[in-house]
Amino acid sequence: MTANADDIEQLGTWADEEGWNPGESDRHSFFPADPGGFIFGRLNGEAVASVSAVRYGAEFGFFGF
Repeated sequence: MTANADDIEQLGTWADEEGWNPGESDRHSFFPADPGGFIFGRLNGEAVASVSAVRYGAEFGFFGF
């Protein structure tokens, strides 16, 4: 399922809990660039997994989370 703006905040929470800092503002930049590039796995309606495959421009992208 494509992530929404609230889900993007969850990504930040998970990263903080794991001691991983991909950049405090990265998710706020990447989400508007490619809103369909963030995917969440859900179990019984609860987010349990995520991945991002964000395109920015015709020749660049980012895969993570």
